[in-house]
Amino acid sequence: MQLSRTLITSFFIALSSLTWSQDITIPDVNFKNALLQNPAVNLNQDGEIQLAEAQGYSGELLLDDLNILDLTGIENFINLSALSCNNNFLTDLNVSSFGLLTSLSCVNNQISNLDLSGNPLLTGLFCANNNLNFLSVAENPELITLSCGNNSILVLDLEGPNGPQANLRSLFCNGNDLLSLDLSSFSSLERVYCNDNPSLVELNIRNGNNTNFFWLLS
Repeated sequence: MQLSRTLITSFFIALSSLTWSQDITIPDVNFKNALLQNPAVNLNQDGEIQLAEAQGYSGELLLDDLNILDLTGIENFINLSALSCNNNFLTDLNVSSFGLLTSLSCVNNQISNLDLSGNPLLTGLFCANNNLNFLSVAENPELITLSCGNNSILVLDLEGPNGPQANLRSLFCNGNDLLSLDLSSFSSLERVYCNDNPSLVELNIRNGNNTNFFWLLS
């Protein structure tokens, strides 16, 4: 019995040591440098980012205006609470591994694919000025503000498995290619901007539950 306990203890010590020594592959130099220059992330200041450092970080990552092309490696920051990566050159962004994420801002990139399927706590999404033609927030029931203007969105999926997003208050979907938009069941909505959607042929924004409701179509 004592031998078994010793072996189990040794196993977990070895596993912990492996996690600390395992370097994350981060191909983008600008992204890697930003992480290395963040003392809250790069705890041991060794010129690399280890898996344990990434998994142990639970704050916000600010990566604006850094000429980043690729965020490969960020998926290891599983406890990230907020991410801001505005004004870069990203073409793809998958944040589905961030179960604790509450805010995402990726404005002014070239993103054509945005995966939000693993972010149930997300309250603010700002993804304007990208190349999206489809956007789903069906799995983000806590969403309060959605700003997705100036993309090429044809389909905006706002309906979760339990119906319309109950907490959505502000929607900015101007400057897209939406074909239809039915917001009649969104009782918490206060502001809607859907102007500059030349293909929008069906719009239902009647909402009798909120006296402060404001919308802009043209």
